[in-house]
Amino acid sequence: MAMENALRFLYKNYRSEVYSRRVIPITVGVKDLPKWYPGGPTLFLTGYDLDKRAVRDFCFFNIQSRPYPIRVLVEEEWHHEELAH
Repeated sequence: MAMENALRFLYKNYRSEVYSRRVIPITVGVKDLPKWYPGGPTLFLTGYDLDKRAVRDFCFFNIQSRPYPIRVLVEEEWHHEELAH
């Protein structure tokens, strides 16, 4: 187990449901939007979702609150397994 820096924020998914998310940031970049979103390329945060235990993309315009830093205890192995894909 290791302590990691993470972010907590409210996020609206493609069904317009809003949930609190805890994410360890990996990268920020521009990507094409999925087919269910209107518009062109936009800014995304790619990070490890601590609750879903998977690397996910978070579109910046769907972040509904100001992200704030948190410290979390995680399994050390997630770095190697999740980022290898």
